[in-house]
Amino acid sequence: MFRWFDLRPGEGPRVAWVFALAFLLACGRVVLLSGANAALLSHYPAEAYGWVLVCAAALIFSGGVTYRASLGRRRFVHLASLVLLAQAAGTVGLQVLGDLSGRRELVLLLAAWVLLVWVFGLLILWTTAGRLLDQEQAGRLLALMGAGEVLGDVVGGAGVAPLLRVMPPSALPFVSATLLLFAVGVLRLIGGRFPEVESTPSPSAAAIPAGIPAGSGEQPAALAEPDPRWRPYVARLILLCGLITICYYLVDLGFFRQVRARYREAEAAVFLGRTYAVIASLTLGLRLFLAGRLLSRFGVRFATRVLPLAVLVTMAGVALASLSGSSELTFWLVVVSAVSWRVLKDGIDKPGLLLLYQALPPEPRLRTQSLVETMTDACATGLAGGLILTLSSAPWFGAAPIAGVTALLALVWVGLTRRLVRLHADFVDPR
Repeated sequence: MFRWFDLRPGEGPRVAWVFALAFLLACGRVVLLSGANAALLSHYPAEAYGWVLVCAAALIFSGGVTYRASLGRRRFVHLASLVLLAQAAGTVGLQVLGDLSGRRELVLLLAAWVLLVWVFGLLILWTTAGRLLDQEQAGRLLALMGAGEVLGDVVGGAGVAPLLRVMPPSALPFVSATLLLFAVGVLRLIGGRFPEVESTPSPSAAAIPAGIPAGSGEQPAALAEPDPRWRPYVARLILLCGLITICYYLVDLGFFRQVRARYREAEAAVFLGRTYAVIASLTLGLRLFLAGRLLSRFGVRFATRVLPLAVLVTMAGVALASLSGSSELTFWLVVVSAVSWRVLKDGIDKPGLLLLYQALPPEPRLRTQSLVETMTDACATGLAGGLILTLSSAPWFGAAPIAGVTALLALVWVGLTRRLVRLHADFVDPR
Protein backbone atom coordinates (compact mmCIF):
# COMPACT_ATOMS: atom_id res chain seq x y z
CA MET A 1 0.00 0.00 0.00
CA PHE A 2 2.82 2.41 0.89
CA ARG A 3 4.41 1.76 -2.51
CA TRP A 4 1.06 2.32 -4.25
CA PHE A 5 0.64 5.75 -2.62
CA ASP A 6 4.36 6.57 -3.00
CA LEU A 7 4.91 7.00 0.75
CA ARG A 8 8.44 6.99 2.17
CA PRO A 9 9.44 5.91 5.71
CA GLY A 10 8.21 8.33 8.35
CA GLU A 11 5.70 10.07 6.07
CA GLY A 12 2.66 7.94 6.89
CA PRO A 13 1.68 9.53 10.24
CA ARG A 14 1.77 13.12 9.03
CA VAL A 15 -0.18 12.23 5.90
CA ALA A 16 -2.78 10.39 8.01
CA TRP A 17 -3.31 13.28 10.45
CA VAL A 18 -3.58 15.94 7.73
CA PHE A 19 -5.92 13.56 5.85
CA ALA A 20 -8.14 13.42 8.97
CA LEU A 21 -8.11 17.21 9.34
CA ALA A 22 -9.04 17.61 5.68
CA PHE A 23 -11.88 15.09 6.07
CA LEU A 24 -13.49 16.86 9.03
CA LEU A 25 -13.19 20.34 7.53
CA ALA A 26 -14.67 19.22 4.21
CA CYS A 27 -17.47 17.16 5.75
CA GLY A 28 -18.61 20.09 7.89
CA ARG A 29 -18.28 22.48 4.99
CA VAL A 30 -20.39 20.50 2.51
CA VAL A 31 -23.18 19.90 5.06
CA LEU A 32 -23.29 23.63 5.80
CA LEU A 33 -23.05 24.49 2.11
CA SER A 34 -25.99 22.26 1.18
CA GLY A 35 -28.25 23.61 3.94
CA ALA A 36 -27.35 27.30 3.60
CA ASN A 37 -27.55 27.41 -0.20
CA ALA A 38 -30.85 25.51 -0.27
CA ALA A 39 -32.29 28.01 2.23
CA LEU A 40 -30.94 30.90 0.16
CA LEU A 41 -32.52 29.61 -3.04
CA SER A 42 -35.87 29.13 -1.30
CA HIS A 43 -35.94 32.74 -0.01
CA TYR A 44 -34.21 34.69 -2.81
CA PRO A 45 -33.80 34.58 -6.60
CA ALA A 46 -30.48 33.13 -7.79
CA GLU A 47 -29.29 36.62 -8.72
CA ALA A 48 -29.12 37.45 -4.98
CA TYR A 49 -25.96 35.35 -5.05
CA GLY A 50 -24.24 38.59 -6.03
CA TRP A 51 -25.17 40.14 -2.68
CA VAL A 52 -23.95 36.98 -0.93
CA LEU A 53 -20.55 37.45 -2.57
CA VAL A 54 -20.39 41.13 -1.65
CA CYS A 55 -21.15 40.28 2.00
CA ALA A 56 -18.67 37.40 1.90
CA ALA A 57 -15.99 39.70 0.50
CA ALA A 58 -16.38 42.06 3.46
CA LEU A 59 -16.27 39.15 5.92
CA ILE A 60 -13.25 37.51 4.30
CA PHE A 61 -11.34 40.80 3.98
CA SER A 62 -11.88 41.78 7.61
CA GLY A 63 -11.05 38.26 8.73
CA GLY A 64 -7.95 38.27 6.54
CA VAL A 65 -6.69 41.52 8.04
CA THR A 66 -7.10 40.08 11.53
CA TYR A 67 -5.50 36.77 10.58
CA ARG A 68 -2.45 38.33 8.95
CA ALA A 69 -1.97 40.72 11.88
CA SER A 70 -2.04 37.75 14.27
CA LEU A 71 0.37 35.49 12.35
CA GLY A 72 3.49 36.77 14.06
CA ARG A 73 1.91 37.11 17.50
CA ARG A 74 0.45 33.66 18.07
CA ARG A 75 1.59 30.12 17.42
CA PHE A 76 0.07 28.82 14.19
CA VAL A 77 -1.89 25.92 15.72
CA HIS A 78 -3.30 28.17 18.43
CA LEU A 79 -4.35 30.81 15.89
CA ALA A 80 -5.87 28.24 13.53
CA SER A 81 -7.79 26.66 16.41
CA LEU A 82 -9.24 30.04 17.38
CA VAL A 83 -10.31 30.60 13.77
CA LEU A 84 -12.13 27.25 13.62
CA LEU A 85 -13.81 27.86 16.98
CA ALA A 86 -14.98 31.28 15.77
CA GLN A 87 -16.38 29.64 12.63
CA ALA A 88 -18.34 27.10 14.68
CA ALA A 89 -19.69 29.80 17.01
CA GLY A 90 -20.65 32.09 14.12
CA THR A 91 -22.43 29.26 12.29
CA VAL A 92 -24.54 28.34 15.31
CA GLY A 93 -25.18 31.99 16.21
CA LEU A 94 -26.44 32.97 12.75
CA GLN A 95 -28.74 29.96 12.55
CA VAL A 96 -30.18 30.56 16.02
CA LEU A 97 -30.74 34.27 15.31
CA GLY A 98 -32.41 33.40 12.03
CA ASP A 99 -34.72 30.86 13.67
CA LEU A 100 -35.68 33.24 16.48
CA SER A 101 -36.15 36.40 14.42
CA GLY A 102 -37.44 34.92 11.16
CA ARG A 103 -35.54 37.61 9.21
CA ARG A 104 -34.57 36.34 5.79
CA GLU A 105 -31.57 38.69 5.67
CA LEU A 106 -29.89 36.29 8.09
CA VAL A 107 -30.34 33.51 5.54
CA LEU A 108 -28.33 35.59 3.08
CA LEU A 109 -25.72 36.35 5.73
CA LEU A 110 -25.38 32.65 6.60
CA ALA A 111 -24.77 31.86 2.93
CA ALA A 112 -22.00 34.48 2.95
CA TRP A 113 -20.61 33.01 6.19
CA VAL A 114 -20.30 29.64 4.44
CA LEU A 115 -17.77 31.18 2.04
CA LEU A 116 -15.77 32.54 4.97
CA VAL A 117 -15.75 29.05 6.51
CA TRP A 118 -14.65 27.61 3.17
CA VAL A 119 -11.81 30.09 2.56
CA PHE A 120 -10.29 29.93 6.03
CA GLY A 121 -10.74 26.18 6.28
CA LEU A 122 -8.72 25.74 3.09
CA LEU A 123 -6.12 28.24 4.27
CA ILE A 124 -5.64 26.36 7.55
CA LEU A 125 -5.56 22.96 5.84
CA TRP A 126 -3.01 23.78 3.17
CA THR A 127 -0.86 25.94 5.44
CA THR A 128 -0.66 22.99 7.83
CA ALA A 129 0.26 20.62 4.99
CA GLY A 130 2.81 23.05 3.53
CA ARG A 131 4.58 23.44 6.88
CA LEU A 132 5.03 19.66 7.12
CA LEU A 133 6.41 19.09 3.60
CA ASP A 134 9.40 20.14 1.55
CA GLN A 135 9.34 20.76 -2.22
CA GLU A 136 9.92 17.13 -3.20
CA GLN A 137 7.37 15.78 -0.72
CA ALA A 138 4.80 18.34 -1.83
CA GLY A 139 4.82 17.00 -5.37
CA ARG A 140 4.10 13.47 -4.11
CA LEU A 141 1.91 13.97 -1.07
CA LEU A 142 -0.27 17.08 -1.41
CA ALA A 143 -2.79 15.28 -3.61
CA LEU A 144 -2.89 12.33 -1.17
CA MET A 145 -3.40 14.59 1.85
CA GLY A 146 -6.10 16.47 -0.04
CA ALA A 147 -7.91 13.19 -0.71
CA GLY A 148 -9.20 13.47 2.85
CA GLU A 149 -10.95 16.67 1.85
CA VAL A 150 -12.61 14.90 -1.05
CA LEU A 151 -13.64 11.93 1.08
CA GLY A 152 -15.20 14.42 3.50
CA ASP A 153 -17.15 15.92 0.62
CA VAL A 154 -18.38 12.43 -0.34
CA VAL A 155 -19.51 11.53 3.18
CA GLY A 156 -20.96 14.97 3.93
CA GLY A 157 -22.77 15.26 0.61
CA ALA A 158 -24.18 11.73 0.72
CA GLY A 159 -25.17 12.25 4.35
CA VAL A 160 -27.42 15.23 3.72
CA ALA A 161 -30.39 13.13 2.55
CA PRO A 162 -30.31 10.74 5.56
CA LEU A 163 -29.90 13.70 7.93
CA LEU A 164 -32.96 15.41 6.45
CA ARG A 165 -35.05 12.33 7.24
CA VAL A 166 -34.53 12.94 10.95
CA MET A 167 -34.07 16.72 11.13
CA PRO A 168 -35.15 19.88 9.27
CA PRO A 169 -32.76 21.68 6.88
CA SER A 170 -32.26 24.39 9.54
CA ALA A 171 -30.44 21.83 11.74
CA LEU A 172 -27.64 21.22 9.23
CA PRO A 173 -25.52 24.18 10.48
CA PHE A 174 -25.42 22.60 13.95
CA VAL A 175 -24.04 19.37 12.46
CA SER A 176 -21.42 21.42 10.62
CA ALA A 177 -20.37 23.26 13.79
CA THR A 178 -19.92 19.94 15.61
CA LEU A 179 -17.59 18.68 12.89
CA LEU A 180 -15.57 21.90 13.11
CA LEU A 181 -15.04 21.26 16.82
CA PHE A 182 -13.67 17.80 16.03
CA ALA A 183 -11.35 19.44 13.48
CA VAL A 184 -9.99 21.67 16.24
CA GLY A 185 -9.11 18.57 18.25
CA VAL A 186 -7.25 17.00 15.32
CA LEU A 187 -5.37 20.23 14.65
CA ARG A 188 -4.22 20.38 18.28
CA LEU A 189 -3.02 16.77 18.02
CA ILE A 190 -1.02 17.64 14.88
CA GLY A 191 0.60 20.53 16.73
CA GLY A 192 1.60 18.24 19.59
CA ARG A 193 2.86 15.40 17.40
CA PHE A 194 4.74 17.45 14.80
CA PRO A 195 6.41 20.51 16.38
CA GLU A 196 7.75 21.63 12.98
CA VAL A 197 4.23 22.80 12.09
CA GLU A 198 4.91 25.84 14.27
CA SER A 199 7.84 27.02 12.16
CA THR A 200 8.27 27.64 8.46
CA PRO A 201 10.41 25.09 6.60
CA SER A 202 14.10 25.77 6.39
CA PRO A 203 15.38 27.34 3.18
CA SER A 204 17.11 24.10 2.34
CA ALA A 205 13.71 22.40 2.18
CA ALA A 206 12.30 24.96 -0.22
CA ALA A 207 12.92 25.44 -3.91
CA ILE A 208 16.59 24.42 -4.10
CA PRO A 209 18.13 23.13 -7.31
CA ALA A 210 19.32 19.58 -7.67
CA GLY A 211 22.87 18.97 -6.54
CA ILE A 212 22.60 20.79 -3.18
CA PRO A 213 21.73 18.38 -0.37
CA ALA A 214 18.71 19.30 1.76
CA GLY A 215 19.78 20.26 5.26
CA SER A 216 23.36 20.95 4.22
CA GLY A 217 23.02 24.64 4.96
CA GLU A 218 24.34 25.49 1.51
CA GLN A 219 22.15 27.79 -0.56
CA PRO A 220 22.29 28.61 -4.25
CA ALA A 221 23.31 32.12 -5.13
CA ALA A 222 19.87 32.79 -6.59
CA LEU A 223 18.31 32.34 -3.12
CA ALA A 224 21.02 33.94 -1.00
CA GLU A 225 19.62 37.41 -1.62
CA PRO A 226 16.05 38.49 -2.44
CA ASP A 227 15.43 37.50 -6.03
CA PRO A 228 14.02 40.38 -8.15
CA ARG A 229 11.88 37.85 -10.01
CA TRP A 230 9.82 37.11 -6.90
CA ARG A 231 7.79 40.29 -7.26
CA PRO A 232 6.43 39.66 -10.82
CA TYR A 233 5.98 35.98 -10.00
CA VAL A 234 3.94 36.73 -6.88
CA ALA A 235 1.97 39.46 -8.68
CA ARG A 236 0.97 37.06 -11.47
CA LEU A 237 0.16 34.32 -8.96
CA ILE A 238 -2.12 36.69 -7.04
CA LEU A 239 -3.82 37.82 -10.27
CA LEU A 240 -4.29 34.22 -11.39
CA CYS A 241 -5.88 33.16 -8.09
CA GLY A 242 -8.23 36.16 -8.19
CA LEU A 243 -9.27 35.33 -11.75
CA ILE A 244 -9.94 31.69 -10.83
CA THR A 245 -12.14 32.84 -7.94
CA ILE A 246 -14.24 35.05 -10.22
CA CYS A 247 -14.67 32.23 -12.76
CA TYR A 248 -15.68 29.86 -9.97
CA TYR A 249 -18.50 32.09 -8.78
CA LEU A 250 -19.78 32.61 -12.31
CA VAL A 251 -19.94 28.85 -12.81
CA ASP A 252 -21.69 28.57 -9.44
CA LEU A 253 -24.21 31.26 -10.41
CA GLY A 254 -25.21 29.36 -13.53
CA PHE A 255 -25.56 26.19 -11.49
CA PHE A 256 -27.68 27.79 -8.75
CA ARG A 257 -30.00 29.45 -11.29
CA GLN A 258 -30.78 26.06 -12.79
CA VAL A 259 -31.26 24.38 -9.39
CA ARG A 260 -33.59 27.12 -8.14
CA ALA A 261 -35.77 26.86 -11.23
CA ARG A 262 -36.13 23.11 -10.75
CA TYR A 263 -36.32 22.31 -7.00
CA ARG A 264 -37.82 23.47 -3.68
CA GLU A 265 -35.73 23.91 -0.50
CA ALA A 266 -35.60 20.34 0.85
CA GLU A 267 -35.30 18.90 -2.68
CA ALA A 268 -32.59 21.42 -3.51
CA ALA A 269 -30.63 20.48 -0.36
CA VAL A 270 -30.79 16.78 -1.30
CA PHE A 271 -29.85 17.47 -4.93
CA LEU A 272 -26.93 19.70 -3.90
CA GLY A 273 -25.72 17.15 -1.37
CA ARG A 274 -25.85 14.32 -3.89
CA THR A 275 -24.14 16.44 -6.53
CA TYR A 276 -21.35 17.32 -4.11
CA ALA A 277 -21.02 13.63 -3.23
CA VAL A 278 -20.68 12.65 -6.92
CA ILE A 279 -18.13 15.43 -7.44
CA ALA A 280 -16.16 14.32 -4.43
CA SER A 281 -16.24 10.63 -5.44
CA LEU A 282 -14.77 11.46 -8.83
CA THR A 283 -12.22 13.79 -7.29
CA LEU A 284 -11.25 11.20 -4.69
CA GLY A 285 -10.41 8.66 -7.38
CA LEU A 286 -8.48 11.28 -9.32
CA ARG A 287 -6.46 12.39 -6.30
CA LEU A 288 -5.74 8.94 -4.91
CA PHE A 289 -4.75 7.14 -8.07
CA LEU A 290 -3.96 9.64 -10.84
CA ALA A 291 -3.16 13.17 -9.63
CA GLY A 292 0.21 12.44 -8.05
CA ARG A 293 1.40 10.44 -11.05
CA LEU A 294 0.11 13.04 -13.53
CA LEU A 295 1.85 15.82 -11.63
CA SER A 296 5.09 13.82 -11.45
CA ARG A 297 5.03 12.97 -15.14
CA PHE A 298 3.64 16.12 -16.78
CA GLY A 299 4.41 18.73 -14.14
CA VAL A 300 2.87 22.04 -13.22
CA ARG A 301 2.30 23.05 -16.87
CA PHE A 302 -0.27 20.29 -17.31
CA ALA A 303 -1.83 20.81 -13.86
CA THR A 304 -2.52 24.52 -14.38
CA ARG A 305 -3.92 24.30 -17.92
CA VAL A 306 -6.40 21.43 -17.72
CA LEU A 307 -9.08 23.37 -15.85
CA PRO A 308 -9.22 26.56 -17.98
CA LEU A 309 -9.34 24.47 -21.16
CA ALA A 310 -12.19 22.38 -19.69
CA VAL A 311 -14.01 25.60 -18.75
CA LEU A 312 -13.77 26.82 -22.34
CA VAL A 313 -15.24 23.57 -23.69
CA THR A 314 -18.11 23.27 -21.18
CA MET A 315 -19.07 26.95 -21.39
CA ALA A 316 -19.25 26.70 -25.18
CA GLY A 317 -21.64 23.76 -24.80
CA VAL A 318 -23.83 25.63 -22.29
CA ALA A 319 -24.01 28.70 -24.53
CA LEU A 320 -24.99 26.65 -27.60
CA ALA A 321 -27.63 24.66 -25.68
CA SER A 322 -29.11 27.83 -24.19
CA LEU A 323 -29.26 29.61 -27.55
CA SER A 324 -30.95 26.55 -29.09
CA GLY A 325 -33.78 26.85 -26.53
CA SER A 326 -33.38 23.40 -24.95
CA SER A 327 -33.90 23.95 -21.20
CA GLU A 328 -33.38 20.28 -20.30
CA LEU A 329 -30.09 20.07 -22.19
CA THR A 330 -28.98 23.40 -20.74
CA PHE A 331 -29.70 22.17 -17.20
CA TRP A 332 -27.60 19.03 -17.56
CA LEU A 333 -24.76 20.79 -19.36
CA VAL A 334 -24.64 23.37 -16.55
CA VAL A 335 -24.50 20.49 -14.05
CA VAL A 336 -21.70 18.90 -16.08
CA SER A 337 -19.80 22.21 -16.13
CA ALA A 338 -20.13 22.56 -12.34
CA VAL A 339 -19.10 18.95 -11.75
CA SER A 340 -16.11 19.10 -14.12
CA TRP A 341 -15.00 22.39 -12.57
CA ARG A 342 -14.90 21.00 -9.05
CA VAL A 343 -13.38 17.66 -10.01
CA LEU A 344 -10.54 19.21 -11.99
CA LYS A 345 -10.10 22.12 -9.58
CA ASP A 346 -9.70 19.92 -6.51
CA GLY A 347 -8.06 16.97 -8.26
CA ILE A 348 -5.51 18.64 -10.54
CA ASP A 349 -5.55 22.44 -10.48
CA LYS A 350 -5.27 22.93 -6.71
CA PRO A 351 -2.18 20.69 -6.31
CA GLY A 352 -0.69 22.53 -9.30
CA LEU A 353 -1.26 25.91 -7.66
CA LEU A 354 0.28 24.62 -4.44
CA LEU A 355 3.38 23.64 -6.40
CA LEU A 356 3.53 27.20 -7.69
CA TYR A 357 3.59 28.35 -4.06
CA GLN A 358 6.25 25.80 -3.13
CA ALA A 359 8.67 27.36 -5.65
CA LEU A 360 8.97 30.41 -3.38
CA PRO A 361 11.31 30.45 -0.38
CA PRO A 362 9.59 29.86 2.99
CA GLU A 363 8.87 33.40 4.17
CA PRO A 364 7.59 34.81 0.84
CA ARG A 365 5.58 31.62 0.39
CA LEU A 366 3.80 31.99 3.73
CA ARG A 367 3.06 35.69 3.19
CA THR A 368 1.84 35.13 -0.37
CA GLN A 369 -0.41 32.20 0.51
CA SER A 370 -2.06 34.03 3.41
CA LEU A 371 -2.48 37.12 1.23
CA VAL A 372 -4.06 35.16 -1.63
CA GLU A 373 -6.35 33.05 0.53
CA THR A 374 -7.69 36.03 2.47
CA MET A 375 -7.29 39.51 0.96
CA THR A 376 -7.07 38.50 -2.70
CA ASP A 377 -9.94 36.06 -2.32
CA ALA A 378 -12.02 38.76 -0.63
CA CYS A 379 -11.39 41.29 -3.39
CA ALA A 380 -12.08 38.73 -6.12
CA THR A 381 -15.26 37.62 -4.36
CA GLY A 382 -16.47 41.21 -4.15
CA LEU A 383 -15.66 41.79 -7.84
CA ALA A 384 -17.53 38.60 -8.74
CA GLY A 385 -20.53 39.79 -6.72
CA GLY A 386 -20.50 43.19 -8.43
CA LEU A 387 -20.19 41.53 -11.85
CA ILE A 388 -23.13 39.22 -11.10
CA LEU A 389 -25.31 42.10 -9.90
CA THR A 390 -24.40 44.09 -13.03
CA LEU A 391 -25.12 41.20 -15.37
CA SER A 392 -28.39 40.31 -13.62
CA SER A 393 -29.74 43.83 -14.25
CA ALA A 394 -29.39 43.43 -18.03
CA PRO A 395 -32.50 42.33 -19.98
CA TRP A 396 -30.51 39.72 -21.89
CA PHE A 397 -29.20 38.04 -18.72
CA GLY A 398 -29.27 34.23 -18.87
CA ALA A 399 -27.23 31.06 -19.21
CA ALA A 400 -25.58 32.00 -22.52
CA PRO A 401 -24.20 35.41 -21.39
CA ILE A 402 -22.88 33.88 -18.15
CA ALA A 403 -21.14 31.16 -20.16
CA GLY A 404 -19.71 33.71 -22.60
CA VAL A 405 -18.23 35.93 -19.89
CA THR A 406 -16.77 32.90 -18.12
CA ALA A 407 -15.19 31.64 -21.35
CA LEU A 408 -13.54 35.03 -22.00
CA LEU A 409 -12.05 35.04 -18.51
CA ALA A 410 -10.81 31.47 -19.06
CA LEU A 411 -8.86 32.66 -22.12
CA VAL A 412 -7.08 35.25 -19.99
CA TRP A 413 -6.48 32.51 -17.43
CA VAL A 414 -4.65 30.35 -20.00
CA GLY A 415 -2.37 33.26 -20.93
CA LEU A 416 -1.48 33.93 -17.28
CA THR A 417 -0.56 30.31 -16.59
CA ARG A 418 1.88 30.24 -19.51
CA ARG A 419 4.02 33.02 -18.05
CA LEU A 420 3.76 31.68 -14.49
CA VAL A 421 4.91 28.21 -15.53
CA ARG A 422 7.99 29.69 -17.21
CA LEU A 423 8.90 31.66 -14.09
CA HIS A 424 8.25 28.58 -11.94
CA ALA A 425 10.73 26.58 -14.03
CA ASP A 426 13.36 29.29 -13.48
CA PHE A 427 12.92 29.09 -9.70
CA VAL A 428 12.93 25.30 -9.39
CA ASP A 429 15.71 24.64 -11.91
CA PRO A 430 17.66 27.89 -12.45
CA ARG A 431 20.40 27.89 -15.07
